[in-house]
Amino acid sequence: MTSQALTAVVRSAAAARFPSLDLDGLDRFDKVSLLEAVAEAAGWPAVVALGRELRALEQQPVIRALLQTPEPEAIVERWLRLERFGHSRNRTELLACERSGELVRLTLRHVAVDGGAIVAVNDLFVWGLFVALMESAGFEDIEAALPTADAAAPFVVHGPSPAPRDAALPSDTHTLALQLRAPAQPLPIEVANDESAPDAAHARLAALLRRDLLASWTVQDAARALGMSARSLQRALQGEGTRFSKVVHQTRVDAAQTLLTSTPLELSEIAFCVGFADQAHFARTFRSLCDVPPSAYREVAAATTGVEARGGPR
Repeated sequence: MTSQALTAVVRSAAAARFPSLDLDGLDRFDKVSLLEAVAEAAGWPAVVALGRELRALEQQPVIRALLQTPEPEAIVERWLRLERFGHSRNRTELLACERSGELVRLTLRHVAVDGGAIVAVNDLFVWGLFVALMESAGFEDIEAALPTADAAAPFVVHGPSPAPRDAALPSDTHTLALQLRAPAQPLPIEVANDESAPDAAHARLAALLRRDLLASWTVQDAARALGMSARSLQRALQGEGTRFSKVVHQTRVDAAQTLLTSTPLELSEIAFCVGFADQAHFARTFRSLCDVPPSAYREVAAATTGVEARGGPR
């Protein structure tokens, strides 16, 4: 998801939540100025609430890709990967992940790539985003807190007992302790079978991969999920004239073709959604399998179907 797209969502949410707030004088792409105006009008909790507006986008392909895992630390790691894809000036670091039964505690840090300063409202907004991601993923009892001089009394920005609206923020807003309760029984991965070809290993493998294209699939992981040994899977694929890496690449390219012709996502967002390490790798693999680069494929599809390359009707 591009920074501009996220800023547009924030601006729309701010206008709806605070109709008396004059946003016309603000640069439409200046997220920080918008957040500062909201904080001045309604206090720091309103900034966290704007970050939680990400829940409204949970059906958006990028957000869905983030949430295709039951592990909270994996969701965070995918967000960090998305930040790198978008060449974000600010990045999030996962400092620690601790588990105690169903409780998970993540420690996050928000840093500027160039080593500069990040204003507090930007930190709070990002922490609201992470709360939204965990809410959308189904986690419960979520508490987000900033560190204070008294380790036993953190500054809670989201949870059952948040700090008062007029409470002064602690000096360190860049670090967050995010605690949540994971479901006791995570939903199992269901593998779709191709009834017309029940023994087609490549079809079963592709169905599995589509469940979570961002996962770093190995032959061993896939075979385990399919109820067979890695060697048996490799032999079955070889017998069908293909191999594991080829099915992985083809499945990702097939998914990219769908996104190219049905969404207005940027190429970098599509590369992220279908699991490529970076946009360059995506472009090379797509061209090798389709004989055209992704951008040309989108343009040809648009000319054929009467839908603009950016996704809207002509």
